[in-house]
Amino acid sequence: MGFPGLTPSTAIESAIMESTRPTSAALQEIGYAGITLTDAIRARDHGVDAGFATVGQRRLGRTPTIDELIRMRDSGDAGN
Repeated sequence: MGFPGLTPSTAIESAIMESTRPTSAALQEIGYAGITLTDAIRARDHGVDAGFATVGQRRLGRTPTIDELIRMRDSGDAGN
């Protein structure tokens, strides 16, 4: 990658952060300002994006937690 002393662990962490950045930024814009990197990764891995979260918010009339959104996504409850 052109970075001296780059360890495999650091390279992996950097790739994860970069691939999660769009998910994290979009979720922050719709009310998840305090989302952690771990939660952003989990959300992305479960297919929870800002669009899905927005539908969940409208359906529930509140801002569900990331865990709630993941459960909704995993159970096939698309919030329709």
